Amino acid sequence: MKKFSFLFLSMILAISCSQKERNFTLLEISELVRKGDPEVKTVLGKDMDAGISCKTYGPGCLSARRMMVRKVDMGVVEFENPEQARVVAKKIDQYYLGNWLFDDVVNEPVLEDLALHILKARRPALEKEN
Repeated sequence: MKKFSFLFLSMILAISCSQKERNFTLLEISELVRKGDPEVKTVLGKDMDAGISCKTYGPGCLSARRMMVRKVDMGVVEFENPEQARVVAKKIDQYYLGNWLFDDVVNEPVLEDLALHILKARRPALEKEN
């Protein structure tokens, strides 16, 4: 019975860990953010040169946009894979979930609440090294 309990617990942990390290679509991320703020809006730049750009985030960046959550702006950046998002999140001390980086979140209570409790995002700078 102990072996079965251990195996079951291991499977649950493996599934929950892999859930965080998968690629999410923009629609999935938008739906998760909407759980924290049904009125979330994508903020458009005044022209093509305004707003945020993948140039800021480096290799692997696929798209970058701003979202307004409870009247607070955050960057939402898509990467090719979770490892690229994690590396940049660690470098700039921000949060990530799967292949998405959430920028300008640290020290914004509304956004940190969203990142931690709704998105279940991770902040690599606070995690222990293996």
